[in-house]
Amino acid sequence: MAYSKRKKKWCINQIEKGITPITDIAKYRKVPRRTLYRWYNKYKKYGKIGLENKKPGRKPQRINVTFENQVLLMWRELKYGSPKMHFLLSQKGFSVSQRQIQKIYVKHELKMNRRKRPSQIKFVKYEWPKPNMLWHVDWTTCPFTKMQLIAFIDDHSRYLVHAEYFSNATTENTLLAFTNAIAKYGKPENILSDNGTQFTPARGESGPFTKWCEDRNIKHILGRVHHPQTNGKIERWFGTYKLEYDERFSNLNEFLYFYNEIRIHQGIHYSTPLQRYDSAINSV
Repeated sequence: MAYSKRKKKWCINQIEKGITPITDIAKYRKVPRRTLYRWYNKYKKYGKIGLENKKPGRKPQRINVTFENQVLLMWRELKYGSPKMHFLLSQKGFSVSQRQIQKIYVKHELKMNRRKRPSQIKFVKYEWPKPNMLWHVDWTTCPFTKMQLIAFIDDHSRYLVHAEYFSNATTENTLLAFTNAIAKYGKPENILSDNGTQFTPARGESGPFTKWCEDRNIKHILGRVHHPQTNGKIERWFGTYKLEYDERFSNLNEFLYFYNEIRIHQGIHYSTPLQRYDSAINSV
């Protein structure tokens, strides 16, 4: 129960005068004796300020400076949003809320790069059960070098198997990059691409890329026309590359190392692509 400041002052004045017993003061003003003693002790310790009523609600929790510096250090290295940062710090033994991390981000104006969501349509998530069962492949124009970038990603683990720059996005360069990828990780059972001319002729018959795959017992799967979600994992990687490649990296290989071995991925339960790839391979 909240008592008025006026009532508190009257009670304190009566106690200070020492004429009326505290029991009688408590009875007359309908205040418990324990409460009167508490008021009086606060008055002696803090003066009139001690009689102020506390504002309702929790006191804002002060952020530990050591923890704040740790968050800033990790953010400069990883550029994680608050959900990933909260997970990683929890793994390191910090008992903090995601809200505290967000407050630090706001305080230091740490802005996160966010993808624009093209629509609110929800698609069913699906992944192949083992690594190297399906790779995704596609080309994009690199916004930093203005060269053509081809990339191959493993569907199960999100491991970026191979990426390479070329002057032109041709079938010949596609096969050269595919050969380099296979040399490192073996061949996939299936390869999924869009309907770009590097992968299939305009008329729809089997082209050089499909025949090359057939000669090596690799099934070439074409995505649905005008349906980029079919090849969404590689498209998402391109988005990550364009958003997160910054001054931390001096070349493409450094970024691939960061993406595969350092950067945790929410879609695979906050593990890295390498951890998921190796875990599945070793369990076979």
